Amino acid sequence: MRVVEAVFGEPDLAAARTGLPAVGTAAYPVAVYLTRDAQRVGDADLVRVFRRRALWAGTVVGALSAVGLVVLRADARPLFDEPTSGAALPFLVLSVVAGVVSLLLLVQGRHYLVVRLTAALAVVGLLWGRGIGQYPDLLPGVTLDEAAATDTVLSASLGALAVGAVLLLPSLWWLYVTFQRDTTEEAPEPTR
Repeated sequence: MRVVEAVFGEPDLAAARTGLPAVGTAAYPVAVYLTRDAQRVGDADLVRVFRRRALWAGTVVGALSAVGLVVLRADARPLFDEPTSGAALPFLVLSVVAGVVSLLLLVQGRHYLVVRLTAALAVVGLLWGRGIGQYPDLLPGVTLDEAAATDTVLSASLGALAVGAVLLLPSLWWLYVTFQRDTTEEAPEPTR
């Protein structure tokens, strides 16, 4: 905790500031995906704006992740060892390699469809690596079995998820199809 307090100040502020990597792991793929969408519709100005934002977000997330590993190594060695060894190590390597490749492709430009894939792999590697590195612990001293709800609650939750998926997935599909259409086609003239 001493390094976290030295870097971020009081523990309450440290908790608030450690949310930056979480926000960044959402902002980076969003900027990458919007860059590709802007390229697809031919808006060069938007491509430049979202490409710049993707580069900044990816660089910041990468730097924060590296600093986070250094802080974990100094303050919480078991939390550092879990994602950097064993079954979680391939996911850490995947995240780093995919993140660097996606940033290099963004710098080069024009390969935004491939950047979508590499950016997604970087985030997936980061999230899965953390989960696999911690397994079976959810938090230090608390296992998944200890934190899990009862079987009745889990079954009800799965049932609600299934019903929600039946209602939501067609709407998401329609939204995706609507916004991915080629908008360069001319609309027919209305009849009078």
